[in-house]
Amino acid sequence: MKNKINELEIFNDASVDREITINELRKEINELLKQIGKEPKYDIVY
Repeated sequence: MKNKINELEIFNDASVDREITINELRKEINELLKQIGKEPKYDIVY
């Protein structure tokens, strides 16, 4: 049981890190679009 809990915690941490990375990339894309005079593509949820 402890092994399964540990596996789930590792999976959860990886998933959260992935979502943070995706949001950072979306922010960067929106900023680049703004710099060239276009509308942001993504709505960022905080």
